[in-house]
Amino acid sequence: MPSLEKEQVLAYLAETYTPLIRRARCGPEHDEDERENLWNSAFPSRALACFFLQVTASLSPEDATNSDVDGGADEGIDGIHYDARRHELFLIQAKAAGDGSGHQPTLPELIRFLNGVESLMAGRLDRFTDLTESQTATVRSALRDTALKVTVVLAHFGGSLDEQRTSRIEERVNQFNRNYAEPRMRFVNFSLENAHEELLKLQADPEIDCSINLHSYAKHPGTFPCFYGRILASDLKALHDDPAKRPSLYSRNVRLYRGSNPVNERVKQTLLHEPENLFYLNNGVTALCRTFEPTPETAGRGNGEQGEFKATGFVIINGAQTIGTIAENLDAGDAAASVLLRVIVVGNDDAGIAERVAEASNYQTAVDNIDFLSMHPCNKRIASTLRASGIAYHTKRSGVPDGLREPLSFTLAEALEARVCAMGDPTLLAKLKGKPTDFYAGIRRNLGTVFPDSLSARTLWREVQICRIADEAIRNTRDGQERSIDRAFFTNGAYFLKYLILWKNRPTLGIDALHLTPVERTTVTTSSDELLATALAQGNARLAPNPDWSHTFKTIRTVQEIKTQLLRALTSH
Repeated sequence: MPSLEKEQVLAYLAETYTPLIRRARCGPEHDEDERENLWNSAFPSRALACFFLQVTASLSPEDATNSDVDGGADEGIDGIHYDARRHELFLIQAKAAGDGSGHQPTLPELIRFLNGVESLMAGRLDRFTDLTESQTATVRSALRDTALKVTVVLAHFGGSLDEQRTSRIEERVNQFNRNYAEPRMRFVNFSLENAHEELLKLQADPEIDCSINLHSYAKHPGTFPCFYGRILASDLKALHDDPAKRPSLYSRNVRLYRGSNPVNERVKQTLLHEPENLFYLNNGVTALCRTFEPTPETAGRGNGEQGEFKATGFVIINGAQTIGTIAENLDAGDAAASVLLRVIVVGNDDAGIAERVAEASNYQTAVDNIDFLSMHPCNKRIASTLRASGIAYHTKRSGVPDGLREPLSFTLAEALEARVCAMGDPTLLAKLKGKPTDFYAGIRRNLGTVFPDSLSARTLWREVQICRIADEAIRNTRDGQERSIDRAFFTNGAYFLKYLILWKNRPTLGIDALHLTPVERTTVTTSSDELLATALAQGNARLAPNPDWSHTFKTIRTVQEIKTQLLRALTSH
């Protein structure tokens, strides 16, 4: 079964390009079923070649489809596009079979493609009988371009190319470029990872371009130019209330608006009773943007009392609590309240400034270590991937409770618990049983071990689902115990027992489906009930009489001992 990432890319290709790509030309020897099979076999590769141009050359799907080369007499070239404005010719070979390192164009297919590129660049177009008249004219026009640059592309659902393929490509590219003073040909490897990343960009909330009015503003020139001044609370409320802007407004904040709490309550009271003093009693708001340009009228005045700026890529990095409280409590049209706004211009590369600013800022509401875990690239990637399949991974704390158990929604706290239980590391299991603040601090320093780059969205979601079944099984088994010491075993050993259940159900974790089936849920439940009964019996038999379970599962050494003993017993059971 294909990976979740491939499933999502294929779904987009089918929805977008099925109505657009021409049906394959077939001879009279093919019946209707054969024609359909040929189409189904060829379509994914042809669509992937078009998708590359859609996202790379900024073409519409309709225009990208014009690049599609239909048929077998194409010398291995599946897509051709010439951008006269950029003087760039794209020549694409695509293969959308399985995913993984083994699913790339074979070496003979690659060599045929490279030979085809060579023939086309030499003007031997008689070999390309499957080109349309329009495509032939496009190629001839490109070959007359004295400033022409050529981009050779492999689009596929594999990963990095091996040394054998890389060396063949490098040899041909270098051979072509030796004829010019500057390189005229380059190679692009467009893998499944690249395709999925581009798909997530297409589906992401659009960035915010807006006008910002600053009062008593000034500019600090530095590595990252920074504008600062006073902004009316009503202007912030308007940004927050705009449904087209809100999804992106806080996309890089470490957390979202969390509703009522003591600090936000004080902001509320200031708004209601002394709005003119909010500027003095609030730490203000910090934003990042790609560009922040004064309007011509403002630029002509220099630093001054009031100015209007055009911002692109505007995002709040600190101050979601303040803005959320303003939005809930400020009366419409109230112009008395204002706060300090810092706008840092980071261009297209922020060099990690977002997290650094968030961490270094003076917070009115304490930011826990778990808030910073939401910024980890692995969590961002998994959240985007699952969102494309209708599953909400709440990496940021907001009004969503950490104990949320909705069928298609889970929180970062739940994901962390599932990952630690799946790993079974005694140190992490013992810390998970201890103070949450200490646990999150430790995880933040070693997040790569819990959320490695290799962790797939599918695996994390299946771990969470199994942990939820384990939670219910542990709770039901605990409630059915007569002795308080046995109930204490399940209460204090819940994390460790979830590890055992995940360990027992390793085959289920390895299945490619995204959601657990009813049969799988029943299997996990049954095996959990059996395992918990065995674990209790072995724990009572192998450890000291009347153990202090509340202490036992907090100590790394004892957790390791229990793990060794129970795994040995369960393996032989």
